[in-house]
Amino acid sequence: MLSIGPWFETLGDPEPMAFRARIAGRVGPQYRASSFFATAYAAVALLVAGLEETGTDEPHAVFSSVAGRARDTVLGRIEINPITRHTSLIPRLAVADGGAFRILSNTGQVVSPAPYLTTLAVTPVDRKPNLRSVS
Repeated sequence: MLSIGPWFETLGDPEPMAFRARIAGRVGPQYRASSFFATAYAAVALLVAGLEETGTDEPHAVFSSVAGRARDTVLGRIEINPITRHTSLIPRLAVADGGAFRILSNTGQVVSPAPYLTTLAVTPVDRKPNLRSVS
């Protein structure tokens, strides 16, 4: 089984390793953290940073303080787009192997979000679609 996501327990980078150590210290080494857990953790960390930087809990001020600039998180370096409010992430491709995910591809390159699919491919495809009708 293949999976793609911004975080896997098997990431060998310093921040994810420290994150796993903090989890083990708090709830025990048997706990298996998911990409959803890491994403929620990163979101709360960004919220805390915004609250500390602004000194207020006013939503617009907090969002403005965290959006539009890159930040290091347990997911790697991410950035919230201030217009779409979607996050640039580093995608990683992994395969399930022996009860864990083995990472197959991790370029470390941030990919900007395209939530509305309004951007064109870098190289346009110049061919007729290969469609057929089935019944």
